[in-house]
This record gives sequence, structure tokens and C-alpha cells, in this order.
Amino acid sequence: MKRHTILAAAMTAIFCIPLGLTAAAAPAAKSQSPAQPRYRLVDMGSFGGSIGILQGRSISRRGMAVGLMSTAEPDPFDPNCFADCNVDSAFLYANGKTWNLGALAEGVSSAANGITEIGLVYGQAQNGKVDPYTEFPEAHAVWWVNRKIIDLGTLGGNQSNAIKANLLGQTVGGALTAKQDPFAFEPMAACRFTPFTGVGSNWMTFAENTFFAPGATETHATMWWGGAKFDMGTLGGPDSVANDINLLGQAVGWSYTSYQANEFGVPDVRPFLWNPLTRKMRDLGSLGGACSLAAEINIRGEVIGHSTLADNKTEHPFLWTAKGGMRDLGTLGGGFAHANHINDRGEVVGYSTMLPNGQGQAPTYLKGRAFYWKDGKMTNLGTFGDDYSDVNGINNNGEIVGETFDPFGGSTHGWISDRGGPIVDLDTLIDPNSGFHIIAGGYITDDGVIGARAIAPDGTEHPVMLIPLK
Repeated sequence: MKRHTILAAAMTAIFCIPLGLTAAAAPAAKSQSPAQPRYRLVDMGSFGGSIGILQGRSISRRGMAVGLMSTAEPDPFDPNCFADCNVDSAFLYANGKTWNLGALAEGVSSAANGITEIGLVYGQAQNGKVDPYTEFPEAHAVWWVNRKIIDLGTLGGNQSNAIKANLLGQTVGGALTAKQDPFAFEPMAACRFTPFTGVGSNWMTFAENTFFAPGATETHATMWWGGAKFDMGTLGGPDSVANDINLLGQAVGWSYTSYQANEFGVPDVRPFLWNPLTRKMRDLGSLGGACSLAAEINIRGEVIGHSTLADNKTEHPFLWTAKGGMRDLGTLGGGFAHANHINDRGEVVGYSTMLPNGQGQAPTYLKGRAFYWKDGKMTNLGTFGDDYSDVNGINNNGEIVGETFDPFGGSTHGWISDRGGPIVDLDTLIDPNSGFHIIAGGYITDDGVIGARAIAPDGTEHPVMLIPLK
């Protein structure tokens, strides 16, 4: 299995939906809106390859940005490639300059997954070695401090990944241990990540969903802070991973619950909330199915994710609160949806299909739209005539950014919406003479700065920032 195939699937992965609430009618998509600000486009450049991606919480309030760019150098581990089959490198943009942050060895790949407000960059970097159990390149969780790379290590195994960090520098993700995993090479078949379709099974293993590479030993949720790392444990099974952490140190993710296989050949999966005071995981439950996953947590301790229902064929997004427990958020009418992000005001954005699984001729029932959920109402954000749209970010002011894309997963238009209002094509909000075409809005800060993917005049993909004009 090629690593770049795994990463591409993970980056386009689509979670799932509920049928309980009535969806609002889709607003008519508009090409531009006089209420929207115009933006100054800042090109972060290229390292000579064809792709440039801003990743995760990619822009700090000081205007620093991070992500991944490909180079012109061939990947030495081809066909087990990183993001593509060139060497890919984490980058940092600051003060008008873009730096190549490098990896743990010369000539191999890395990716920055995000940056904190104090400038701590976190991510994953290859070390030049090959895992003897899987024959895939090894990659470790790393920090970059003042552009210097720090290997955060593992829990005794050969892979780790730093996925999110908070303002305090508490960084969470996953790491392989030294203990053999009886389900190491079994796909998470009950968890339907399948892009666009919502049918079939997830063909990736727990390790592949965590590191974008297979692993032979157990994966455990891990925290790195200061000079220490901490095994966060599991919910009783062999594997777990932490995907987000808030300013209070509360972390969320998912875990196998036992060493007993269910009908899908692996243990049940449940979301957890990790308490920094007790250093224990709390099982957040499910909507009735064998797979339930937590994606994000906000400052109020509200958790979003998705879960299969009792039929294990339909998946719905959920919102979990300490007071109300797990709430099924409803869908746009389909049988497959996922919640992507939640802001500190409890507004949720994600993706939903619009017709029940199997209704009508494919691909009609597979087409989906970005949604905005607030106070029990789900709004269809629409599209520009493309088959699909999805959300990539929402800030605490309710500004939403995302993309439209074709049936093959190719991004076509970046857009912005204000609190569930009509989506606006970002191309209409930049200088038309720039020569850039915005294909995806990827992140938006509370100051309204947008991180985006764009096609440059030479046809290559560049990461760009869109800065509101005063």
C-alpha cells in the first residue's frame, strides 16, 4: 500500500450523519457579496514541487503560517511515499519569508501540522530509517522551535505523530509502543471513512489512520509537554489516539475498547475525553454503532465527532456536552455525514449527503454539501454547481471557509460564508489580475485571515494567505 495513497485518502476522509433533524433549505450560491471584505493575497511560494498545503491550525495571530510543500527531489522511499512521490517538507512563513524546516535526516520528508500562538510548530518528520516490521519509512512526532527540529520520540515503537497543541505547548497525538498489536494489520472496518460514498468499509488500519503508515505494535494516545512525554492509555483495548486538546488540557480522540473482535474483525471504537487532573479517559459512548470517533473539543469542553447508528450502515455527527451527553445533530437528509469543526460558541460545521444511502441512482445519492449547525438547526451551505462542497474551518465570529470539489476529490473553488449565509467564491474577493485561482479555503483566524490553497499562474499549487483589506 503506497503511503501517498493513504495520506490522500485521509485528507479527503469524510465522516458521517444523523436523520433526526430537519435540514434548512440550501441557500442559492452567489458569486460575490457586497458585504464581504476584499483580501490581499500573499503567496508563500514553492519549494519546486507541484503541491503546497496549509495544514490544521495553520496561521497564528502574528501572521506566521505552516504546512507542507513538495520539492523537485524524488522520494527515496518510493513507492511508500509521503504526501506525493517527491520529497515533501514542512515550511514556516513569517515576516515575508518562507523557510524549509527540514526533517530528522537529509533528503527525507516532513509535515507541519500546526502552529501555536507563541510560535511552536508541531508535526511529523521522517528520520531516514525503515521500520523493519512494515518496510515503511519511520516518522516521528516533532517540534520546531526557532526553526530547529526536536525529535519527540515514541513510546518504544517506530512511528509517532504530533497532531494538535494548545497555547501552553501541550501537544497530543499518537505513538507506537513496543507491545505487539493483535489487530495491527486489520482495517477499521466499522469506521466508514470512505470518501464521498458513505458505503463500504475503511480499509486503513488504526496505525495508518494515525501515522499515515502501518505499524506492527500498539498505538497509544500520547502527550508531549516540556521535556516529557506521557502515555495517555486506552479505553481498554490495544490502540488509541488523541486528536485535539483545548487550553484547559482536556484532550479528545478515539480508542479500541477491548481486545475482543466484533463482527468487523476489530474491537469496538469509542471517543474519549481525557481529564488532565485524573489523567484518565472517559468513554463518551456512541449513537448505537460499533464505531464512534471524537474530532475536536472547544474551550467549553464541547466535543464533536461522528458515530455509526445501530445498523452500522449509517453514520451521523454528534455534539457531546458534560450536561447533555451525546446529541445526534441530524443530516441534510442523507445517510452519511461528519462534523469537522466546532468553535468556542458551539457552532458546528461539517459535511452531509442529501439522500438516504442507496436511494436513487449513484452518484446522485452520494452527492454531499457543507453544513452549518447552530441551536438545533442545520443549514445547507450549497455549492457552485459542483457535485460536492465541504467545510475546512470556522472562527469564533462564525466565518466559515471551505471548498467545492469534483467526484474524484479534486478541489475546484474556495469559498467563505458568514454564519451560514450564502457561500462566496474567494476568487471574486481578490485582485482579478493576480493570476491565482483559489481552489480551497483551509483555515480562518478570528481576525479573518484565511489560509488557502491556490493554483499559481504556472499551474502549480501554492499555499496563500488572504488578508482582509482595511
